[in-house]
Amino acid sequence: MREGGWARINDDERPNLHRRVAETIEAVYDDPSACAIPQAQHWHIAGDRQKERHYATLAGSLVYDTSSYLEARGYFERALDLLEPEQITERADLLWHLGRIEERLSNFDTSLEYYSQTLQLAHE
Repeated sequence: MREGGWARINDDERPNLHRRVAETIEAVYDDPSACAIPQAQHWHIAGDRQKERHYATLAGSLVYDTSSYLEARGYFERALDLLEPEQITERADLLWHLGRIEERLSNFDTSLEYYSQTLQLAHE
């Protein structure tokens, strides 16, 4: 049923529908992390990079806390890709999170690279 109804929606209408769903979720839920995972997807389809980055970061933290490190890595990498060059503090924070993930996965060389990038940004 769900796929059938969705198939009838014009591709040009989908971003607006996802935006409306995401805005409704934001209005209903007090805790943004409660729906961070679907919100990252809704805002991605809606084309709002800032909102998608926000929710991808929340989703990364949420799944990290459940030891789902590979999934968390994906959310943090996506959030990192969505940053503007001048967002240095946010970039350092995401790199630090990625360093922690790689450390937990015993990828110590990669972890050290992320931590080094974090320190370099902190000195700028």
